Amino acid sequence: MKNKIKPCPFCGSDDIKYSNKHAGYYKYHVAMFCNSCHCYGARQKIKGDQLEEGKKIAISNWNNRGDYYV
Repeated sequence: MKNKIKPCPFCGSDDIKYSNKHAGYYKYHVAMFCNSCHCYGARQKIKGDQLEEGKKIAISNWNNRGDYYV
């Protein structure tokens, strides 16, 4: 993948997963989450035909969290 996923800012784990949950008719919430401490990055609502682009958005949201989380 082009974007390297940063470790969790809370527990430091590298076990970061992608989540896309159905959010109603033809819409999804996408986000990255830590599989160790179960914290989520910012969720983004997207249309169903944008799932690949949504993954890039979720990674960008995860990687661009403020330093105040660390």
